[in-house]
Amino acid sequence: QKASCFVLSSNHEGQPMTLLESLILKKPIIATDIAGNRSVLEGKGGILVPNSKESLQKAMFDFIQNKLEFPNTFDAKVYNKKALEQFIGKLFNP
Repeated sequence: QKASCFVLSSNHEGQPMTLLESLILKKPIIATDIAGNRSVLEGKGGILVPNSKESLQKAMFDFIQNKLEFPNTFDAKVYNKKALEQFIGKLFNP
């Protein structure tokens, strides 16, 4: 919670819980543009960057210089409701 920004530099993520936690805390997020990160952040908040050292470095420098905006439209209750509906749907309609 004390972090100024959360950076997730993964090459692979299934369900990136740390991104969800950061969204709940309303933290700015910089993450690599990979499937798991994209599924959580797209349209909800955070910045997705190409999966390279240079792209992460540039985004972090831009963050330090206040050049980035981090819209956060994440609603944990809505997210949980949709996730539960998807889970139940898979159970009864495999």
